[in-house]
Amino acid sequence: MLSFLDEIWPHIAGGLTLLVTVTASGHAVLHKRDARSAVAWVGVIPSSGLYSISSLGLTASGGVPGPYAVIRVVCRVLSV
Repeated sequence: MLSFLDEIWPHIAGGLTLLVTVTASGHAVLHKRDARSAVAWVGVIPSSGLYSISSLGLTASGGVPGPYAVIRVVCRVLSV
């Protein structure tokens, strides 16, 4: 059971992030009175989610391997 969760937790976290992003953007569109403000919030909300995901991947925090770890594994597999 735990090995299954180890494999699937990134997908669950990504799905929850997408759900919260879409919900927050929809809320901004429906409840903002000024159109420019709504458009600005719809631009800021998804970019903050993408920023957090990309920063996790680049810094290798939270157990997510960074780009250099991925390059090392590829080189090891290809015996370069």
